[in-house]
Amino acid sequence: MLVHAKVGDQGPRGHGFNVGGLQDAGRQALASLGFISRGQPSSVWTPERWQADVQANKVTLNGRSRIFRNPDGLTTAQLNDLLRASCRNPSFDREIWIVGAKMARRKALADGLDETPWDNRLRQFLMHWDAMQTACARANTRLRFYCSN
Repeated sequence: MLVHAKVGDQGPRGHGFNVGGLQDAGRQALASLGFISRGQPSSVWTPERWQADVQANKVTLNGRSRIFRNPDGLTTAQLNDLLRASCRNPSFDREIWIVGAKMARRKALADGLDETPWDNRLRQFLMHWDAMQTACARANTRLRFYCSN
């Protein structure tokens, strides 16, 4: 699974969803998908890297590893092997998760869909989401979006 996350702030005059944030996260996620679909495994991908503290720019996030979720309890060596295998196999089962806790509120999106006609910002958000879904489907990849209430 490819997990790609970015949190975009809506700003003081936000509408409940950040179109620019979705566009930024979407471009990064699709670029990563292209890389992992056609790339060769990186030499820096080692089991030790996945359990080490994350370096976020100049700040070390102590106690935060690169493993977001591991329901099967795989070892870091097994996770590393799966990542390497996904780079070599274009039909590998992949997902992109956009985790946008501050990027969008579910209620704002749902309320916007109930309005007639749709707000132009909502229309932009949905058109970009639709384009991302199409790109992901062409790459045999599921796309999921998680946001706040």
